[in-house]
Amino acid sequence: MSLPFLAWNAEGFARSILFSATRDADSHVPALSFGEQVGLTGLPGRLPMLLLMGLVLVAAARGEIGRYLAVLLVLATFVDFNAVFYLQCVAWLIPFLVLAALDSRR
Repeated sequence: MSLPFLAWNAEGFARSILFSATRDADSHVPALSFGEQVGLTGLPGRLPMLLLMGLVLVAAARGEIGRYLAVLLVLATFVDFNAVFYLQCVAWLIPFLVLAALDSRR
């Protein structure tokens, strides 16, 4: 579904995806992020979240964790490390908890 948008304007597509992770807390419901707790702002404040997400994706690519557990961990990292609180993302954690539990039984 995203391929036409990626081909049409790759930079715009990437920015639209990254917008939620880089949005300032002033524009939505603010949350005290990890970066703010240790005094980091901007990209340096987002690096812990991005690195942890990268580790999860590497583990999933190696087959060390299942795909639903990977989605759950990336989403939980996004919710926990982001400076903006998105209630809809917290709601999405619930079905992925169930799917990750089912994924581990395989």
